[in-house]
Amino acid sequence: MKIRITESQLKLLHEIRKISGDYQIQPIYSVLRYYADALSKKQIIDSFRDFFTEKIGVDLPSRLNRREILNFFEYPYNNDLPDTMNERDSISGLAYYFAKKYFNLKEGVDLVYFMAKDPIGTDREFFFFDPLLKIFVGKIHLKKQDTLSGKSYRVKMSAADEELIGTGYGLKMYLTLIDKLDYLSSDYSLFSGAYRMWKHILPKYSNVWGVEEKESGEEYYKIDPTKKKSVQKYDYFVASKHNTI
Repeated sequence: MKIRITESQLKLLHEIRKISGDYQIQPIYSVLRYYADALSKKQIIDSFRDFFTEKIGVDLPSRLNRREILNFFEYPYNNDLPDTMNERDSISGLAYYFAKKYFNLKEGVDLVYFMAKDPIGTDREFFFFDPLLKIFVGKIHLKKQDTLSGKSYRVKMSAADEELIGTGYGLKMYLTLIDKLDYLSSDYSLFSGAYRMWKHILPKYSNVWGVEEKESGEEYYKIDPTKKKSVQKYDYFVASKHNTI
């Protein structure tokens, strides 16, 4: 059965979709699971013990065995460790401790970060940390954007740690990537927080365009943060350190 739709209906299907609410994810769990895959069991166990005994000052229970520690990284949302080790500040500090010890942290905009390559594709996953507070702050997952030149990626998923939402870390993560890449594109579907980021916040700090996809090709419209203008016709956004596309 064929379904016929009008040109205006087709356009609505492709325009940016603003989704109510905020995307709920626990990025802290993602970085712990990444450590479980990227590091040896000995590295994980030794550093876990060092962090909680030397940095936190916790007397680890004698019954705490190797398997319980490894499970903490493999299934961080469901473990039997003492409450002290499951406190948000402790987990966030632990994530930073591992990142600084085992990964090549690079300088970003008031943050440090490292990139984890997707072993089965061209995706890139970035984990961000505050080097002053020594905490984990969030992640952004990107996929290759082939329609733009240079180092160009589209945001597949972004999330600040739930207790840090609304504190400015999301902007710092985005600005870090914009500085490192040639072009950063938004997804086609944006939750409220991401929609505000692309429409209202990023244009104050970077070059941002709204993009219309047409049969003749893509057309780009520079967003002026000082002017109030509807962006409903755009299919997605693009941000860049460059002045032109």
